[in-house]
Amino acid sequence: MIILNQTTTQPDSPQYFATKRTEIPVIKKQGLPQSKDFCTCLIQCVPALKVFTDGIGTDPLKNDFRSLFIPTVNSTAATNSTIVGTITNIQTGIVTTLADTTHGTLNEGDNYWWFKLEWFKIYNAIGLGKYQIHVVETAISGGQTINELKTPVFNLLPYSDEAANGTVRLYSRQTGKLNHGNNYSNLKPTGVAVSKVKIFEQQTRLPGRLFIKSEEIENDHLVLNNSNLSTYQIKDQLRPTYQLDLHLLSSAQVMPVVFDDMFGNQLFVTDYNVYNHVVDPRDYQAVQYIDLPVRRESVNIPNPSATAKRKTYSFDMIYEYDNIFKTNN
Repeated sequence: MIILNQTTTQPDSPQYFATKRTEIPVIKKQGLPQSKDFCTCLIQCVPALKVFTDGIGTDPLKNDFRSLFIPTVNSTAATNSTIVGTITNIQTGIVTTLADTTHGTLNEGDNYWWFKLEWFKIYNAIGLGKYQIHVVETAISGGQTINELKTPVFNLLPYSDEAANGTVRLYSRQTGKLNHGNNYSNLKPTGVAVSKVKIFEQQTRLPGRLFIKSEEIENDHLVLNNSNLSTYQIKDQLRPTYQLDLHLLSSAQVMPVVFDDMFGNQLFVTDYNVYNHVVDPRDYQAVQYIDLPVRRESVNIPNPSATAKRKTYSFDMIYEYDNIFKTNN
């Protein structure tokens, strides 16, 4: 740079301008980076599913449970395997064997093993934290693994309206047999009469929202033979339809809902979103959807992609009870 109007050939020291910033380190490529395995968590990390307890255990809305079910080779006539369920604290690595009454309720019978885990009891026994449950059935003769169940990771948290906001909880009751899955048709405890067959129940909390979609109307009126051709009401019926969105879930988190929970004889949805427009035919003053009885009508996956580990699922649901009508006779 040339500075004009100088009386000396030596420039004044304050009158030059630096063209290089020496305080910022220069990063140079030294060559191609080394190959490494994919690290999907940096881009598509799958968060743990929230589950809650209020630390008291008496309010069902604030205390979740999880049912663990596997078919087994054991029957009243023969015991050919051992079944062990464990719960692992992901953060500490501590593994705890599930025990009846301590961590939940164990139901066993002909060819089934069902442990109803209560998160309040987990909190009392081993505390809050991130947990994964693993059930393994091992043959007594030979020691090979016959059956195995591993759940997604759950994050056990203290309940608050703020923490539960943005989640929904599904509760299903099952009898019968899933042709593609579990058999819930004969859950009879050993040595108990057939009339005491249990109904399998499952509870699943997921990120999502339930909201009113439309209200289908069916009118049945008789046209009268008068000058105005007026009508006489015979039956007017309304069928509310809802949309259930389950947000950004992995396959392991949502597949049990799609292929098991949604097939329940009964399905109830509780919505924990603080802000929602509630339309509950059972209670005109309801401010929250609590165990709303619904039935799946269709499912849609918005923005399908073959490269996303997490998907949003959108279900069209209809109000289960077909009793919203008026007759005039």
